[in-house]
Amino acid sequence: MCWSASRELSLARAPLAQWRAEGRWTRAFDQLWPKLQLRHGTQAGTRQMIEVLQLGRRVGYPKLSAAITQALELGATDAGAVRYWLSASALEAASVPPTGLSLNDVNSPQAVAHFTRPLPQLAAYDTLLESPAMQASTVEASR
Repeated sequence: MCWSASRELSLARAPLAQWRAEGRWTRAFDQLWPKLQLRHGTQAGTRQMIEVLQLGRRVGYPKLSAAITQALELGATDAGAVRYWLSASALEAASVPPTGLSLNDVNSPQAVAHFTRPLPQLAAYDTLLESPAMQASTVEASR
């Protein structure tokens, strides 16, 4: 390795050492980066790691580290998986109260009552037929 390449490598490691000292670079980051490189190749994996690190600016590094840990526990090695875990709590569907019905109860009075809805009121649509604009278009259509 020539002197300039060695110097560039040591300069690149300086921010990483600073992040470790500040607590922003956790063990989860160390686990994710080689897995990204293994799956996507060195260059693309490093690019995805940079993308993941940029997410930390927006959501905070403790939350990012937790999302990386969740993704790694499930075997996911992709920036998209980390992005998903960061937004998973916002994506959770509102819990629907259970009906207490099973598929065997489909024809029971309880099931029918649960799914019965009132019929829509259509009387207001008749007023559209009586409007002057509708009557004029009916006259023109009959010509």
